[in-house]
Amino acid sequence: MPTNKRVLLVDDDPAFVKLYTFAFKQRGINFLVANNGLEALEKITVEKPDLVLLDIMMPGMSGFEVLMKLRQDNRYKSLPIWMLTNLGDDYGKDKSTDIGAQEYITKASTSPVIICDKITNFFEGVSNT
Repeated sequence: MPTNKRVLLVDDDPAFVKLYTFAFKQRGINFLVANNGLEALEKITVEKPDLVLLDIMMPGMSGFEVLMKLRQDNRYKSLPIWMLTNLGDDYGKDKSTDIGAQEYITKASTSPVIICDKITNFFEGVSNT
């Protein structure tokens, strides 16, 4: 995976963040963590990640709200955003797609290994174009 690419993981669940931190380190994925929507918006502005993994259900500002704010800002209209959530229903998926998420991934049915593979494949595809 290109080492200059960075992933921002946005999630308020410490156990989930710990699990993915371990997986990302094992795979050599360069990443940052934000624990809520406001922190995510700050880190996106300052750190300029190449991919955002965004939880939907967070206190304060939901992932939907973060996604909407990013899509309304011309600087981030094309930033790849994958929703990574426990909401497994079609409503969440449809709403995410309508707002502009590229992927909708259900946590319960997707392991960290699969996510790491998707990230690696995504960046290899991006860097080869």
